[in-house]
Amino acid sequence: MESVNNDVDTGAAPVLTYDEIMERCRSMARSRVAEVTEVNLPFLDTEYGRTVFEEQIYGVLLQMLSFVGANMHKSRKARQLQGIQAAKAAGVKLGRRRKYDPMDHIEVFRRFERGDMTLNEAVKAVGACRTTFDKMYRELLKKGLL
Repeated sequence: MESVNNDVDTGAAPVLTYDEIMERCRSMARSRVAEVTEVNLPFLDTEYGRTVFEEQIYGVLLQMLSFVGANMHKSRKARQLQGIQAAKAAGVKLGRRRKYDPMDHIEVFRRFERGDMTLNEAVKAVGACRTTFDKMYRELLKKGLL
């Protein structure tokens, strides 16, 4: 059994496949680790034991719910991918906005490049941390603006 491949790690619990859901529910029912109490469908209660018929109904319902859940997950992922592709095609910039734009501080970078400012003075003038300053500096060098 393999989990569905999530391209982005959201920190949420891993998505289980239909087979994994079924296996976990079967193992919990066998070992009596968990008891199921369904308010709207009292014949699904595992607390008092079940007849063979109720066991079959429970299995079918569990299969149906896990199948629907897996299909909903696939459908949601597909719609999300379509939305991302449409946004990219429309030229929408995805992701977090930059806190610092190197072009706003081009003169500070030029003074640093000429040696008119020390590294610490330049970092303080930009108002960013050293790592961010270095990234912006490399970006400007790569663009040929310094």
